Amino acid sequence: SLIQPGTVSKSKSGDNVRVTWHFGANNETSKFKLEYKVSGVILRYIDVAVLYYKFIGDDWDRQIGNVSVRVYAPQGASVSNVRAWAHGPLHGTVDIHEGGVVHFDVRPLPARTFWEGRIIYPSAVFHEMPGQDLAMRARIFKEESEWAEEANRRREAQQRYNEEQAVRRERQKAIAGRLGPVGWVLGLAGLAMWFVL
Repeated sequence: SLIQPGTVSKSKSGDNVRVTWHFGANNETSKFKLEYKVSGVILRYIDVAVLYYKFIGDDWDRQIGNVSVRVYAPQGASVSNVRAWAHGPLHGTVDIHEGGVVHFDVRPLPARTFWEGRIIYPSAVFHEMPGQDLAMRARIFKEESEWAEEANRRREAQQRYNEEQAVRRERQKAIAGRLGPVGWVLGLAGLAMWFVL
C-alpha cells in the first residue's frame, strides 16, 4: 500500500530518534524546514555545560543540498562566552551570533555523511540543572584541538591532490595541443598512401 504524502512518523531506538516524512515529487528540487525541540541533551559540569548533538545522521542515501541548523541558548549566553565546533564535512561552517545563537551550515551534505555540533556554555547558564562533579573544559578543548589538526591534515592532503589533478589535466591538454598537428599530418599521409596504393 502507498503511504500518503504529508504522512509523518517517528520511531526511537536507544538514543536515536528517526523522523520520516513522505512527500510527492517527480524529478524536482524540494525544500524542507524541520523544527524541533530536544530535551535532556545538555550535560552540566563544574566549569561548562555541554551540548553535543548529531543533527543529521549518516544513513541518508542521497546528498542533501543545504543543511542549516540554529541552536538557541538561554539568557546568559553570548558571543564571548560560548564556544562551538562542527563535525562532519570539512567544508561545513560554524558561527556564533548575538545571544549565543550558534549557526551550523553545510552545503552540500554528501550522502552517508553525518553533521553534528558541540557547544560549550558557561555552567551558570544552566544553573537550575544538576551538575556532575567534573571539570570538562580543558578536556574538550584538547579533544577539539586534536580533531581540528587532523581535519587540517585531511584538508591539506585534499588540496594537494586537487592541485596535482589540475597539473595533470594541464599537461594532458598541452600534449593534446602539440599532438593535434602531428595527428593531422599522419592522417593526411595515410590518406595519400591509400590513394597511391
